[in-house]
Amino acid sequence: MRVPLVGTCSRGSWLVAVLLLAGQAAGQTPTPPSGVPTRLRYEAPLGCPSAGHFLAHLRARNPAVTLVTEATAGADGVALVEVRISAAERVVASLTVVWHGETTRRTVTSDTCEAAAAALSLIAAVALDEGATGPPLAFEETAAVTPSTAATTGTTAATGTMIPAAHGTTATVAAAPPAPPAASGPTTSLAKGGLPSAVVHLGGSAELHTAPAPNPLYSAQGQLRLEGTSVVPFAALIGFTRGASATVRGEAGAAHFLLTAFELRACPWLWTPGGVRLGPCLFVEVGTLEGRGRDAERSRTVRGPWATPGAMVDWRWHVGPMALGAAAGCGRPLVRDVFLFDAGTGDDVVVHHPGPIDWRGELSAAIRLHKAGRSRALP
Repeated sequence: MRVPLVGTCSRGSWLVAVLLLAGQAAGQTPTPPSGVPTRLRYEAPLGCPSAGHFLAHLRARNPAVTLVTEATAGADGVALVEVRISAAERVVASLTVVWHGETTRRTVTSDTCEAAAAALSLIAAVALDEGATGPPLAFEETAAVTPSTAATTGTTAATGTMIPAAHGTTATVAAAPPAPPAASGPTTSLAKGGLPSAVVHLGGSAELHTAPAPNPLYSAQGQLRLEGTSVVPFAALIGFTRGASATVRGEAGAAHFLLTAFELRACPWLWTPGGVRLGPCLFVEVGTLEGRGRDAERSRTVRGPWATPGAMVDWRWHVGPMALGAAAGCGRPLVRDVFLFDAGTGDDVVVHHPGPIDWRGELSAAIRLHKAGRSRALP
């Protein structure tokens, strides 16, 4: 009997082949997913870098970081990065990184949100990968993140993961964000339609003037002050002044003087070490100077214009919502009316002639009313 060598196979040979294939499959180890799966929670006020830009700089330092959805955030092997930035007089930013059961917490303070966010991105990159090194990159200021239509449904967009943004909005961050600015020449540019963030203070001051009266004239001033925190810090102030001098007595009678004026002040540049604001200012004071005579037969009230431009040095110290300040300088009265007693005989008695220089100083206190974020518009 002939046994064919081709085209047939015994049951035993099939069994051997199956066992060999099973052994090969058992010997192969599945390739683990590459990268560091990361869930990002990011909170920052308007005017600070967006969540997308923070993630871009984090990935620039640690390319292994891979964004995951909220559904997988609690799974084993998924890192959690939480960033919270608050901007008052100083920017305070906190970072929490949970990775392989270890928690890293850091807090930094800075004059700008950009610097704080850049520092935290480097710290997070190192926490997720000890090989991530290098100085923090500079953030490029861009348009604000726009609210996503998926915020009302709580779903995940096809192009990225929903990340909470400032003011309760929801922003979509792409899984592959754009690369950060080149390290060889990082630049900072304002977005189209952007306005610098600002702080508004309401307060008052006690002032001293030397020119409006023959003796020191003390006044109180209500102040509304605006401080800008852009690349070049500046300040502007509008105030209303009301003051009076002590009574001046002479042989012909007595008199005292009243000053009522509005003031505009501009400080084009401020030095800002810590909570201090120090810089030169220009001002103009416009109003009326009033002399009131008494204890004389022909005494009366005389009112004349008061206009004084000048310069001063302004100092402010910010403590939480409060701002304490002092200023000193001088002005040049443009109108210097002579105040006198008219005796009716031609022998007039001069009571006061304002001097050519009005030396002045003030002490002030104010409370912060509002801090406006950067107003941005997409091009």
